[in-house]
Amino acid sequence: MSLLDDATEVLDCFARSDVERARALSAPDVVLFGTDDGELWLDREAFLVDLEAMRELGLRARWQEPPSVGDGWVAGTAEF
Repeated sequence: MSLLDDATEVLDCFARSDVERARALSAPDVVLFGTDDGELWLDREAFLVDLEAMRELGLRARWQEPPSVGDGWVAGTAEF
């Protein structure tokens, strides 16, 4: 599995609000941000609390364009 495949799995589990998979795939000190007011998470557990609340939205996600991939990192813009 490639780093891009891993990043796509993370994107998918976030969209589906799969809290247990998101916990397994993200570091405790992960920093995440979204586009809505208040969408800034400075650690995994704070994000997972909000992720659980988003489950009822039934979201799906996709990369808007292929993300950039470097040595140990992936960065891209996703559409939910």
